Formats: sequence, C-alpha cells, structure tokens
Amino acid sequence: MELALQQKLVARLATDREFREKFFGDPARVAAHEGLTVAAETLSAIHQEQMRQFARLLRTRRLAQVALRLPLTRKALGQRFADCFRNYAVTPPPPGQRPTEDAIAFAQHLESHTAEYGLDPAWALSLARYEAARLSAEWEDRRLVIRA
Repeated sequence: MELALQQKLVARLATDREFREKFFGDPARVAAHEGLTVAAETLSAIHQEQMRQFARLLRTRRLAQVALRLPLTRKALGQRFADCFRNYAVTPPPPGQRPTEDAIAFAQHLESHTAEYGLDPAWALSLARYEAARLSAEWEDRRLVIRA
C-alpha cells in the first residue's frame, strides 16, 4: 500500500506545480498529510531541480502529442502554439486523460482564452475548432458502445 501511495505522490509531484512547491517547502508534513509514513525522507531526497526538469520533460512530451493531433493549428500559430500550450499545461491533466482528449481540451482552452491570447491569424481559432471536431468524431467512432 505504501508503494502505491509513493507512486501516486511522485506522479503528482511531476504534474502539479503548486503541489510540488508545497511538498519541497515541508516534505514531512505533506507526505504525512498524504498518508505516507516512512517515504517522506526518501522523497525529500529527490532534488527539486531534477523534479522540475522531469515535469518540464512531461509537459514537452504532452505538447508534442497535442501538436501531432492539431497540426494545422500548430502551423498557423507558430511559436504562439507552444506559448498558449504552456499556459494551458500549468494545471495538471485529469487522471487517465489520453492525448486526443488533451488536444480537444486544448482547443477548447484556446477558444475560452481567445481575447487573452490575441490569436493571430484570427482564423486560427476556427482551425482549432475544426481539428477538435475532427478528433472528436474519430474518437467517438473508436469507442466501444454496448447497446441493450
């Protein structure tokens, strides 16, 4: 049981920036709050910068996967695609989220933050909507549906 909790904690450290900062501020207290007893010392031995680099690697991988699924949007936005994605990726992905779902959620994020980002060209949002709709249609087609 302790191992499963440790794995869950490490995954959260890698994906949740706020939790990571709180943990490295007081590892023993946070580990105890999460239900870990002996693991706090082991986990606190992980260097903060190593964990930040690992988190950055995961975000970069996530960006690459989303870019593969939204290639026209990525091309239209250029470097702004990565900038917008970094803002989107500040919050951790929901557990079990697949790259296709992440791409659809990112397109929705672009739509809800259009004014903030000032997307250029203006039609890039329409392109993101189109690609998200295509992904949704493909995703729905692949899901197993059992009818009674």
